[in-house]
Amino acid sequence: MELLDAKAEELRETLSLVQSRLRRIEAAMEIMKKGDTNMSVMNLVIRKSEAVRAAAIRRVYRSREDALRTLEALYDAIPKQVRGRKMLINYETEYGTEDIDCAAAVEILGNADISRLPLPDGCETVLVDETGEEAVLACGKEQVMDTYGELLRAAANVPVTVTGAYREIYYNDDTAALTVPVGRLIPAEEAEPAEELPFKDDTAVHGTWELCDIVPSAEQFLPGHRKTRHGGWLAHLHFLKDGGGYWVMRGWGRGYIDLWDNGTMRSDQVHRCPYEVRTLDGKQYLFLSMRHSFEQRTDLLTPPEMWIYEKTASGDLTKEDIRRRDDTDLPFAADDAVLGTWLVHDFTPTKPETVSAEGHTWSGGLFVKSMEFCPDGSVVQNTENGTNRLAWTKGYVLNHTSETACAYEIVCAGDIEYLLVQWKSGDYVYGRRETVPYYIFTRK
Repeated sequence: MELLDAKAEELRETLSLVQSRLRRIEAAMEIMKKGDTNMSVMNLVIRKSEAVRAAAIRRVYRSREDALRTLEALYDAIPKQVRGRKMLINYETEYGTEDIDCAAAVEILGNADISRLPLPDGCETVLVDETGEEAVLACGKEQVMDTYGELLRAAANVPVTVTGAYREIYYNDDTAALTVPVGRLIPAEEAEPAEELPFKDDTAVHGTWELCDIVPSAEQFLPGHRKTRHGGWLAHLHFLKDGGGYWVMRGWGRGYIDLWDNGTMRSDQVHRCPYEVRTLDGKQYLFLSMRHSFEQRTDLLTPPEMWIYEKTASGDLTKEDIRRRDDTDLPFAADDAVLGTWLVHDFTPTKPETVSAEGHTWSGGLFVKSMEFCPDGSVVQNTENGTNRLAWTKGYVLNHTSETACAYEIVCAGDIEYLLVQWKSGDYVYGRRETVPYYIFTRK
């Protein structure tokens, strides 16, 4: 048996070496068939995901070197007959060198019973069984960290987006491969329509939930270890009684919510987003499969991301319970300086310290087109959706319907007057946004 085991191990090592060389040749052939000789994508392959069963130790490691040391110790602890490739599964979503959430993992070959192996404490079974596609980029063992950026740049040309955790796979010939699950962008017209469904209640979700992380896949979430460094546009989620809607939420039912795309409120851009409630470390979390347009483009949709919310309050809520109100019952005070028509010039996410005369710096569209301040205290506001009639008093534009009071002021830059007006939309009224964006106008 010892002789047979030794011979089997020798054959497995030979097979691993040949497979590694074959992968590199096949990758080069795939690129050459397409006539692309760009070296940055020379080894990139998009293929069907492979299933991998592994023994893994997942924790927040102090450094990548710490994780690699754990990987070597785990590899040595597993019998040669059943151990396969060494892997680091990187659950982070942004680059970092300290406090890294990852798993040191060793592939288990065949049908070996992992529970009967002499494994270190804290070891668990990981099953990577993706049904989709993955991007693969071959590299040298010492080039893995540089390959992250190369893989992203090459994948963007396909184009695909990352939908899961990275895997660093190490072979015995000092080569490695970086793989990551990916999803392709799809035309918006190919998305399934969110058809009206009869309301089914789910008392477990009644109340308010606060966003705590955004990750490509549910497995990457780790309570207390936030991955995304930016806040989402839907920071709070309210489940109103009887499936009621508000702002971007058209409505909800058991297991799903219907969202207008990125707050556009267009009925032809509603996304049905499934959710699941889980209890982790004694806290309730809602895992929302969020789908929205790719970089504000409504003709392409990304694969869903996982937005995770923590429950902060329970109870039956109505639309009136969750909204914010300004004092709009202000007496009229004249301001001759603001009278007349102002044309939109720009938009900023916060109050600008300076105003540029060069024009439009905002990367998105400008919803408001002009504002006319009339002597009788009324304002005619022209937007992409038509004309609104508001009110004004010195220092404020008043919207009695939305119950918002938007401060305004006139500033001068050079010999040009600019009108700065706060923009309080649904993300202020219902989304609890703390910073208020501004529209910038010039006099007609």
